[in-house]
Amino acid sequence: MRRSFFLSVIGVMVALLASCGSNSSSSPHSSSAPIFTSTPVTVAEQSVAYSYQVAATDPSGGTVTFSLTTAPSGAALSGSTVSWTPTAAQSRVPNNFTVTATSSGGSATQSWTVTPNGTITVNWVDTYWSPSGPVQVPQPASAALSIQALVPQADGSITLLNGSATSTPGVFTVANVPAGNYWLAAGGGGAFWTSSATFDAGQDIAIGQPPFASTTNTTTLAFDVSGMASDSTEEYVEFFTDPLSGFTLLGAPPGSTSVSATLTAEGYLDWSQIHDGFLMQYELTPLGSLNNYVLGPELELPNLTLTDGATNPISGTLNSATETSLDLSVSGSQWASAFNNAGPASATVQD
Repeated sequence: MRRSFFLSVIGVMVALLASCGSNSSSSPHSSSAPIFTSTPVTVAEQSVAYSYQVAATDPSGGTVTFSLTTAPSGAALSGSTVSWTPTAAQSRVPNNFTVTATSSGGSATQSWTVTPNGTITVNWVDTYWSPSGPVQVPQPASAALSIQALVPQADGSITLLNGSATSTPGVFTVANVPAGNYWLAAGGGGAFWTSSATFDAGQDIAIGQPPFASTTNTTTLAFDVSGMASDSTEEYVEFFTDPLSGFTLLGAPPGSTSVSATLTAEGYLDWSQIHDGFLMQYELTPLGSLNNYVLGPELELPNLTLTDGATNPISGTLNSATETSLDLSVSGSQWASAFNNAGPASATVQD
């Protein structure tokens, strides 16, 4: 009698287990409800068509129909196929889906979340502040070579995604960037730890816009500079112009009071449109426990007349400068709070 009762209990348990569907993202509404047999697709990308073919069976052999009861904007169900093309606003954020399967025996739901990879847009338009007002200059398409997204991986590695130029001047994109924070490098000036889908890489530059010619030229600048302060170390004189044409350091041996040097520049810069230049000597000076270069004698060069593709002599005598020193004592702890949001962890004072 005991053995018969025990076998009866086992038989009831087996029957109950056989009638239950097993799906971690499914919810049957009755014991004879449809059972999902497909696994949702959770990988997607911005502006790329997403598709998931839903499948379910009816334990009683009946017909199963599907309805899309929760979905992001733009998603649709046709028959048993869920279709969707993620927009920029829907990328890099979770999007919830729920499909309901219905048959004569009841209904069941399957829910899942899709976080599409998205496109990062970098706007890179520099603003030059000239005496006549601001001038906005988009970076050329070649600047895409210096735009990259560095995405940390779970194993500690980094996935490098390169930027590309768009048809709009000064606008660049990095495609297929997953959700979460990443390092954005733009222009070789470091990287920014951000989760943003848009980034403004433009700079405000306190000079006029550099003038450019329609063709390249090779222009030579022949310097003859005197009036330098005599130092015991190698000496440097910086030359730059407004509008900015870049700069160069003219080196001279220790103890020199003058320097002669030749600079050859090749490119699209229109030197004939540059009329203001500056010469500045840098002197090595002890600053507490450190040695650093500080500004020494200098000379303003107004009304320059330069010719593209020719040799242009530039000469002058530097004017001595009066040095002033200020004692500063700023502890590292006073700076730390300014960097707390610059990376994935709080800043740690080293010095």
